[in-house]
Amino acid sequence: WGISFNILYKFGNVFQRNSMFYYLFYNGASAGHPDYDRRWQKPGDEKFTNVPSMEYPSNQSRDFFYQYSEALVTKGDNIRLQDAQISYSYNKQEHSRLPFQQMHFYLYANNLGILWKANHQGIDPDYIYGAPSPRTLAIGIKIDY
Repeated sequence: WGISFNILYKFGNVFQRNSMFYYLFYNGASAGHPDYDRRWQKPGDEKFTNVPSMEYPSNQSRDFFYQYSEALVTKGDNIRLQDAQISYSYNKQEHSRLPFQQMHFYLYANNLGILWKANHQGIDPDYIYGAPSPRTLAIGIKIDY
């Protein structure tokens, strides 16, 4: 029997996360963002949020200022289970009836997921704007004559 796995870690990096962009929201190009619920709504909210208040008409410069501000810089540290393999081998020395020298069975899985991440927003730091790579599974047999 054999088992192997790769754990990938990345520490000390950051990324710019997305947030509410009112200009796109007003023009129908965005359905909004969860940060909308955390925006500044009444005096005193500045102690609890850094999401700008909603104003109409939207000021695109104001939106860009917030979008590229330090408030949206998020830790990208993570530990990921990249792949794992389980295998089993038969060889002619142990099983004399085999018509070949060795037969090796394996099961391999890739892109298994994040074990830990530093951000608490649920964002995968390797796939900020797109869908993550799909998990893959491979089953195989290797025969040595």
